Amino acid sequence: MFDDYVELSDRTVRNEWAKVQERFQSIQFNESAATTINMVGQAIKREHPLPKAIENAIIKELEALTTAEIPLPLGMDAKEFTACAKSAWPLHPTVLLSIPHLFRRLAQNERSIFSYLTSMEPFGFLETICQMEAGGGNFIRLTDIYAYLLANFEVGLSRIPHAKRLLEANDIINSNARLTQEQLELIRSISLLNVLGEMSPLKATPELLTCVASNIPGVIKELGKLRTQSILTYRRLDDTYRVWEGSDVDIHARMKEARRKLQLEGNLFMKPCPDIYRPGPCWPDDTALKLELIGILN
Repeated sequence: MFDDYVELSDRTVRNEWAKVQERFQSIQFNESAATTINMVGQAIKREHPLPKAIENAIIKELEALTTAEIPLPLGMDAKEFTACAKSAWPLHPTVLLSIPHLFRRLAQNERSIFSYLTSMEPFGFLETICQMEAGGGNFIRLTDIYAYLLANFEVGLSRIPHAKRLLEANDIINSNARLTQEQLELIRSISLLNVLGEMSPLKATPELLTCVASNIPGVIKELGKLRTQSILTYRRLDDTYRVWEGSDVDIHARMKEARRKLQLEGNLFMKPCPDIYRPGPCWPDDTALKLELIGILN
């Protein structure tokens, strides 16, 4: 941990700091996701009450999460989360559920969360609010968090194994000029959910993606288009979408072909052997079996 402060120095300096660290005992202190969500809700203050239209929009998004059976953090009930979602607007409820895990894994916990909320960094909270006032939508969504992380932490993310999917998504976006804005937002959101899926119950299921991208009409249809372009893959095992990971091989088609071949070979082996290859009654059984197989293969 000490050597993280000199990670750009040479190996000798890092090793010396590692020796210093051995004199201390590390004590992990991580706030729960529920506590972090409460802190974010309390940190965002507004001068006027929420407009009725915005409050109704928040309630609609929360109802969609409930319908999709998205679990809330331990220690937080629906009433408490509803209050936090209203206090934390314009953060979308799915962003509120995600940022405790994302900033813990990809940044420096609450320190990075409040840096996002209070600084004027590109794609940060304050800059995004200014864009929203100019007509940029009602919520800050996961796609906006993706843009913030890539704009401000891209070099650091390249050294974090868990952030590989974000960089892969960025490469895909940069190499596909024909992607629509809706498709770009879906790719960004799915890459973040792929990271979240390794450490939280938030996974890129069709139900959650419908909530995350509720501003996009026809989410399922757009997902199908991205699958056709081999940008996304669908995992039947856990009903999730993932950003393409480097292979154009259609596994399901290959498995279907392999099953067909096995069935043909099975039928071939089940056919009776010609009499010419049948041994006499004095031969041992195992020898008879071998001769039968030789006759089939020949």
